Amino acid sequence: MDVVQTLKMKLNYLAIGVVRGNEVILNPVNDFIIQSGDSLIIIK
Repeated sequence: MDVVQTLKMKLNYLAIGVVRGNEVILNPVNDFIIQSGDSLIIIK
């Protein structure tokens, strides 16, 4: 299970975005790959 799915299924957190460098990726898909240095925007 990947990070985004784990956050949703086990912790009831919803990843609404990822900050990667100067880019903001909104609404990442369930199989989105988190990379080292990424920051997650989550809501609970």
